[in-house]
Parts: sequence; structure tokens; C-alpha cells
Amino acid sequence: MNKPLMRTKISVPRPRKDLIHRQRLLKQLNEILENKLIMVSAPAGYGKTTLMIDFASREEIPVCWYSLDENDKDMIRFVSHLVASISVRFPHFGADTLSLLKSFNDRAFDIDVLITTFVNELYDKILEHFLIVIDDFHLIEENPHIVSFLSRLIEYVDENCHFVVLSRTLLGLPNLPLLVARNQVAGLSFEELAFRKNEIRLLFQNNYQINLSKEAIDTLYAESEGWITGLLLTAANVDGKETLQYRTPRVVGVGIDEYLGQQILEPLSEDMRTFLFQTSLLEEFDAALCKKVLDPINDKVLNWDRLMDEALQKNLFLIAVPDAENDIVYLRFHHLFRDFLQKKMIERSKSKADQIRLNLANYYAETKEWQIAINILFSINQTERIAQLLETGGPELISDGKYDLITEWLSKLTGEIRYKYPVLLSLQGMISSIKNDVLAGINSLSDAIQLLQNQPDKKSLLLQTLSRRATAYRLIGDFFHSEEDIKIIQQLTTQSHEHHKVISNALREKALLNYNKGKFNEALQDIKAAEQISINVGDNANRNQFAIDIGMIHRGLGNYDEAERYYISALEYLQKYGNFSALTILHNNLAFLYHKLGRYSQAVLHYEKTIEYAKFIKFTKFEAYGIVGIADVYSDIQAIEEAEEAYQKGLAFFNIIQDSQLDLYIRIAMVRLFLYNQKIKEANIFYNELFKSEVETPVINVLKMELAYFDGNYHLAKDILSDLLSKENQKIGKDEIALVNFYELLLNVKMGLTIEPLIDDITAMISDKKEKMAILSAGKKLYNELSLLKTENPLVERKLKSILEQIKKYGESVPEVKRRIRQHGNHIPVPPAKIEIFSFGNPRVIKGGEEISSQEWQANIAKELLFYILFQKNGVTKEQIFNALWPDVNDDLSLRFKNTIYRLRRVMGKDAILLLNNRYFFNTELDYSYDVELFDSYLNSDRVEQLKKAIDIYKGFYLEGFDNIWLLPERTRTHFMYRNAVLKYVNWLLEEKKQLLDVIVITEELLKYDPEFEEAYRVLMKVSYDMGDIKKVMGYYRLCSQVLKENLDLEPSIKTKQLLETLTK
Repeated sequence: MNKPLMRTKISVPRPRKDLIHRQRLLKQLNEILENKLIMVSAPAGYGKTTLMIDFASREEIPVCWYSLDENDKDMIRFVSHLVASISVRFPHFGADTLSLLKSFNDRAFDIDVLITTFVNELYDKILEHFLIVIDDFHLIEENPHIVSFLSRLIEYVDENCHFVVLSRTLLGLPNLPLLVARNQVAGLSFEELAFRKNEIRLLFQNNYQINLSKEAIDTLYAESEGWITGLLLTAANVDGKETLQYRTPRVVGVGIDEYLGQQILEPLSEDMRTFLFQTSLLEEFDAALCKKVLDPINDKVLNWDRLMDEALQKNLFLIAVPDAENDIVYLRFHHLFRDFLQKKMIERSKSKADQIRLNLANYYAETKEWQIAINILFSINQTERIAQLLETGGPELISDGKYDLITEWLSKLTGEIRYKYPVLLSLQGMISSIKNDVLAGINSLSDAIQLLQNQPDKKSLLLQTLSRRATAYRLIGDFFHSEEDIKIIQQLTTQSHEHHKVISNALREKALLNYNKGKFNEALQDIKAAEQISINVGDNANRNQFAIDIGMIHRGLGNYDEAERYYISALEYLQKYGNFSALTILHNNLAFLYHKLGRYSQAVLHYEKTIEYAKFIKFTKFEAYGIVGIADVYSDIQAIEEAEEAYQKGLAFFNIIQDSQLDLYIRIAMVRLFLYNQKIKEANIFYNELFKSEVETPVINVLKMELAYFDGNYHLAKDILSDLLSKENQKIGKDEIALVNFYELLLNVKMGLTIEPLIDDITAMISDKKEKMAILSAGKKLYNELSLLKTENPLVERKLKSILEQIKKYGESVPEVKRRIRQHGNHIPVPPAKIEIFSFGNPRVIKGGEEISSQEWQANIAKELLFYILFQKNGVTKEQIFNALWPDVNDDLSLRFKNTIYRLRRVMGKDAILLLNNRYFFNTELDYSYDVELFDSYLNSDRVEQLKKAIDIYKGFYLEGFDNIWLLPERTRTHFMYRNAVLKYVNWLLEEKKQLLDVIVITEELLKYDPEFEEAYRVLMKVSYDMGDIKKVMGYYRLCSQVLKENLDLEPSIKTKQLLETLTK
């Protein structure tokens, strides 16, 4: 749920009518505005805020304002308000950053991605210079994450963005030395903020119509040391008829409490003192809040509007912050005066002060500001009220991902209160389950349920807790107890017209249970019923979760088109609104679907996305799912070592996520990986290590049957298979059923039994749209075994041949899949191609890990022919080859061509060059990689890391050492692509202020090929400036001048000269 933001914190405060315009400081501010960071640091009461309010009201530059308080220590709250403060002035800013922020929670907060999004949106949406004023930064500086975020944000924003940070303490930003080295920091200290004597004279003259003598000004200056709060406190009690030097106590070195009490409070009316004391506890208020919170604790009705006006008129250290949107003016005290008033209020009546805070907490609870409300309650030790609020607001806090915050609160609510308020146990159980300590979570949830069963008035909480425990049981594979909890929920809500959300959640849990049991039709019925309940009550929050679940169930049913349609619909919505948790699950489901459809490269790409998002939001379970999914694909494309490596990585997650189902799945998959690749001994050893105790489940029994088959123990395998098929109560999934069909076929052939009925059954399954993918996928795994089958019956032989042909066609070409994975995969690379072709720089070919030598090529012309055929993707005729490779030869070239093509095929393999319809092609069905294809594919991506890969591939001009005319356009094209890629990448690094040394290395490498390329010198000048090395700026300019003069007899361009002037002035 989106929390309302406090407008008073993000609006520029209204300047007071009696404000003194301090031209000296305003001028100083204007002079240092070009800096990225302006620090205004001074103790309390030196006029930091007032100065910036005056500046904001007088200057043309747009000012965004953010006033901090203690609650802003929360990272998400801080960033939300910071974004909102900018959007007040620039309404078109903030959508991208806030959308990203909504996907975060306390556990998952990726500062790198957030800063990148924030900076990019500022760059795209705000095209003018502006200020961001952050007031009272000392209140939140103890949060290292906020300090780090702000530090890096200031570093990376473009030059049009300027931060002014007001604080009582000196800023401790991690990158402050770097900013100083770049001359991007300036500031004002308390010495500069202190009032000068002429300013003291103006203060009393303009605001109090008192003409002070020189002696009086000297006395005030000496005693106040220019501290403006002391001067204002004094001025507030001067009526022009008294002598100042007798009324002014010494401000520095005496108790401020006594000073404020005597000079400010004593002359005020009782109503005004009451107003000040009580409102100080509200932090920020208007008349409506005063009536709501304070009226109940007062014996007499106070006129809050009048008292607010009077306090402003008397200059009682109140700052007015208008909320123009709602036509409201809020007030808040200067921190110094507020702290004094709060202390006095507690001294006068602690019980009344606590009651005010309790009323205030209740107000924030009504507005669902749960975090503020509960923090206030902790300050007055109202633990029972906290428990009550957690019962009401807990589900929303859980939904918002406030796991760490709730955990912190629960750590303070231990002992008897947990058993008096079972909601605390329920929340503890929920969070433990989410954080992968599922067994501990179930124990807490069970304790809560036991207590709640004796509390009839807590039915809603009981239902929530039962639903939470049902989920926890499902997560550890305890379907029986999960189903029992769902039944209890349904029994308790049979006659209920309430609890719609719980009923919907229970039906969804039931659907997921049925899905896991293979009861897909029942699952579809349940999930649609759950969705309909949510629609009927107008709850659309989970509509995309329903779409994902329905897609998953359709996949189980074999309705692959429907599954993909639901998934893509949800994907389009989630990509727009940035729910990364749902995106993680969805990419995993899409990957699984594409794998089953034989679209291996798409599957890997979506598993890669699953891993990326899971790491991003620290969703460890799905990081494991993504890795295991890639392992499954690699197993199918015979990348054996890489598949085993990925499965081992998946196993390593068990201690973290305690997912017994995943653990069992990986162990079975690894045994099969060895079996299907004829590593029978390894499969048996691995099986015996992993399943030391007898495990009797249908899936394990299928695996035992497979082991017996590959061991040659066909009778045992047949017995296990017959037992599997005879037990109707054994539920195995569609994939296992498909495998069993093929094993029955294989065993019948081995044992001389009839196979015609089985052949007919498999043929029928392939013809059935819902069964087709599962049977073909299973057949693909056993293709090597199936292809060896022989039968005497010609009709059966034809049917078997047809089945094998369809299995062979199923799925993408393995070499093509591997090429695509090499281009886009990051987490678990596939093995190198069997043939690696390199054209950039010195052209060469590596085959089977060994480079083809010049002796093997015999002549460079054979090598050139290879690259010419690769260049001509649509094939090339013999005549075209003659013209390209031997343009100046008029003799008969037939023999020369025949020898060249022979040499090429001899070194590359006979199947490397194909002749089709009198055109020569390179055989793309081979397991090969070609650097030009990789180079182009990386440049077609919009991802920065792919851009870097393209740059790394370029090792020199295309086909160096060859000079036939045909290759010149490709040499020019690839070089310009490389040059543009370098500029794009290094400029991105410069903007992000990242890896500045890499900018130098990459750009200097470009100059080796393009020594006269002036733009490269400008990049090097800029990066040297960013690193604070002005000598290098001059050095690169001189080198540019020298090269241009020597090679082209030119001077640097005006643009380069202007850059030099800008960087060195």
C-alpha cells in the first residue's frame, strides 16, 4: 500500500515577515552554487534553515526542500520523501524511481540499482539547474545506508543538480575526499553563519524598531558570539524602553533551559504555555490535529487556530509550512525550542505527556501510519497497544516487506506478552517461514493457533494464522498438514460472509496443493474460484499472482499456448509496474514452460532473469530454482560437466532455504544426468550416497527402475515398472509417466515381448496436443537408447522410425542453443565451441582446443575463403568466389578453386562447407562460435555489460594481413561499430563515475587503431579532470595536438580547445 507523504516535510517553508536578509551570506551562497555539494554545518540555533528559506524565496533557481525528522532514518521513507520533494517542483519526475522503490523491502534494497535509476531519471526529466535542500541531516546520519546512498547520489548526479545539506555536525560522507579533490564541494560554517555586528543592528532596528548603541551591540555580540537564537530570544523580550545590557543573560556557557524559561515562557499566558508544551509533542501539527489529539486531555476547550496565529505573531520559533494542495498550513518548532518544551512538558505532567503521545499514536494508527504509531508507543512503553496495532496492521506491513522492522519490534516483545497476544507468535511464524527457517515458523504458528482456538473474538487472526501455517507446511512438502489447515479454514468460514481475503487465500493454497499433487483440473477450478472471490470484493492486488498461478496450472495440463498467454499478460503488467518479487517467479515459470516446449535458449534467458531478480531482492529460493533450471537445460543439450556444476550449486542452497522438494529433485536429476550419458558407475555411486536410507516414493521407484535398466538387470527393472503401473494410488507426474512409457518399450524389446501396443500408445500421445511435449521431452532424454531398437515387423518399424524422427526434431538445434547461451548467458557458461573462429586482428581458427597451424592451412587463400563464405550468409557461387579472391587473374581458376576448397574442408572438416543449389554455405549446424557474430549480437543488446563484451572481442581490424576489396566494407563497418561502442561505454562510465581507470585503458586502446580520433582525446581529458589530475588533462591535449599536426597537418578543433579551457580555468 502506498503511504501518504507529509507535505510539510517536502515543501519550502514560508519566510517569516520579520526575516533579516543577510546579503553577505546570500552572496556567498550564489558564489558557490556551481558545486555539487554545499555543506552548511553549525550547532543548533545559528540560522541555517532561515538562511536557506530566505535564499529559496529570493533566487530564481528552483529549490526542492526536504525537512528531516527521526522517522526518516528508515531508508525507504527517506528515499520516498526525497523523490517527492523533487517532484513538488518537477511533477514529471519520480515515476521510475518510485516504481522501483515499491519493489523493495527491508531485506531487499539494492542501492546500486536505485542510484542508477534515480540519477538516470534526474538526467532525463530535469533539464535545468536546481537545488535540493536537505535540512537537519544530523537526525538521520547514524543510518550508514542512507549516508552511503546520499554520498553516491551526490557523486553521480549530473552538473545541473546541487545538494545543500544542513546539519549540526560535519558531514561524514564516504566519498567526500573525492568530491573535494574534484573541486565539487563548498560550504558555510558556524563562524560564517554567526551574526556580524552590523547584522545585529539591522535585526533590532528592522524587527523591533530599536536603535542599539554601539556599546549595546558590542555587548550583545560578545555575549552571544553571533548565535542568532540567543539574539532572537533576547529580542523577543525587548520593548524599546529597557536597557539591553541589563536584560541579556550570557548565552554561551549558561543553561539554555533557564534562559528559555525566564525569557520566553514566563511572560506568556497560561493558554499559550499550554499550547507550546502540548504541541511540542506533536512534532508537526495544524489546528485539526490539535483538536483530535489534545482536546481529550484538556479540561477547557482551547482555540487552536487563534493560538497558532498568536504563536506565529510572537515569533515563538515556529516554522510555517504551507500545503498548497490541501490549503493547509502546518507548524513545527525549531528543534532546539521543541526539545526544551518537550522536556518541560514531561516535568509538568509525565502522565499527560504520555497520554498525548498515546492519542497521537492512535491518530497515526487511524491513518495507517503503522511505523510512526508503533515507534511512538515504544517510547511510552505501551506494549499491549503495540500488539493490538500489529494485529491490525501486521498483514499490511508484511505485504510491504517490512520484515526486518517487524523482527526488530518482536525482539522487544518477548515473554508473557506473546502468549497474551498470539498475533506476535503468528507474525514471528510468518517471518520465520519467509526467512527460510520454516520449521521454527511452524512451531510459532502452531503455538499461536493453540492460543487463538480459545479466543472466539479472534477468529480473523486464527484464520490468517491457519493460512500462514498451510503455506509453511506446503513449503516443506508436508501436503497432508497443509491440506488439513485449509479444511479447517473452510469449515470455519462455511457460513461466513466475511473474511473474503482469507477464503481466497485458502482456495489459492488448495489450488497449489492440487497442482503439486498433479491434480491439475482441480487446481484450475480452485484458483479460478479464488480469483473470482477477489474480483467480487474489488480486491485487485493479487490479480497478477492469479495470472501466474493459472498459467502454471495450464502448463501442467499441457495447455501450453494458454500458459504462455497468461504468463506474457502478467509479464507485460509487472515490467511496467516493477514488482520484482512477482517478476522473479514469473520468469522462472516462463523458463520452465519454454524448456518443456524445447525452446532451450529462451528457457536459459528466462532462468538468467530469474537469477538476476532473485539476487536483486535476495529471494534465495528462486536463485536456486534458476540455477537448477539452467542445469536441466544443459543436461538436455549434453553440456554434461556444466550441468553437474549447476546441480552442485543448487544442492549448496539446501542449508539456506531448507527446500526438501528441491533437494530431492536435484539428487534425482544428477543420477539421471549420469545415466543418460552412460556413466553408469557414477550414477550408482551417487545414488547410494544420496539415498542411504530406503526411500519409498513413486518418483524414487521410477529412478530405481532406470538404474536397474542401465545396469542390464532388465527383469528387476520390469518388476519395478510393473509394480509402479499396478498401484493405482501412486501419483506420478506427467514427465515421469512419459519416461515410464519409453522404459516399458525398451524393456519389452530387451526381453522379447510385444511392443506394438506400446508403439501405438506413444504415437497417440504424440498426436495429443496436451501430451505431446512431455512425451517428446522424455524421448529426447532416451534418444540414444531408442535409436538402437530393431524390430522384425515392418509396420512397427515404420511407426518406430516416425516416433524417432519427431523426437529428433523436438527442440532447438543444440549448437544454435549453445551459441545463444554463449552470447547472453552469464551465470553458468556452456563449454567452448568445438570450432572457434576469430577474424579481428590476426585471423585464426581453433578446433578441438588447438589452433589450426599455417602448415595445416597450406595457403592463406584457404583461410580467406572460409571468411568470405562466412561473410556471405546467403551463400556464394563459384564465380563470386573467383571474383572476390582472385580479382586480377584471368586464367582458368577451376583447379585452383578445387584445391582451395579441398584444403578448407580438410582442415575444417568435410561437413563444414556445404554446397546447396550451386551455392557454398558454412554449416551453421556445427558447434562453432564466430567473433563477428558475437560482436554484432552484443551490440544489439541495450545492456551495458554486453557493450563491454563487444569491446573486449575486438582485437584489431577485421582480417589483418588480407587486403582483397571484398573485405574492406566489413572492415570499415566493424571498426566504426567498435569505435561507437567504446565512446558509448566510456561516456557511460564517466557519467556514472565508475571505473575511471578502465576509461583510460579502453580509450587508449582505441587510439592505437585511430590515433587521429579527436573525440577519444576529449574523453581522456575529461576522465583526467574527474580524477583530479590537471597535468594529465594538459598532457592529453598536447598529445592530440602533436598527432594531428604530424599526421594530418591540423590543429585541434574548437570543441577540443574549449574543453581544455573549461577544464583548466
